[in-house]
Amino acid sequence: MDLQALFSIKNKTAVITGGSGALGSAMARGLAQAGVRVAILSLHLESAERVAAAIRADGDAAVGIGCDVVDRISLEQAREQVHRAFGPVDILINAAGGNNPHATTTVYSAAKAAVANFASWLAVYMAQEYSPRIRVKTYPHI
Repeated sequence: MDLQALFSIKNKTAVITGGSGALGSAMARGLAQAGVRVAILSLHLESAERVAAAIRADGDAAVGIGCDVVDRISLEQAREQVHRAFGPVDILINAAGGNNPHATTTVYSAAKAAVANFASWLAVYMAQEYSPRIRVKTYPHI
């Protein structure tokens, strides 16, 4: 059995919300190095395109898209841009909101709960609104 082929993500398409942030951009670069076409979604087109340009400079496929993940119309427009660039989406990673100082608090447990709740809500919302084929798996202990 060829395990490399079995678990390969080469030629898949990934959408990364918050893809211009520290974690999102690191995941985008790693996926691109594994042969994944990455769509970098960020509230600010300039920062999304900056990450995508760096990935393309390394010879990998990436597109930067400005998108407000809590706005349905913005999500629909982003979906169309991704489909035009790469076709159907195989992987969805939510990294949005982590760099926003208003999304955190000084109390660690409250911040952790807020991020987990937002991430779970956004995953379900994206599954419902972005593509009916997306399946959501949450991890309550993270």
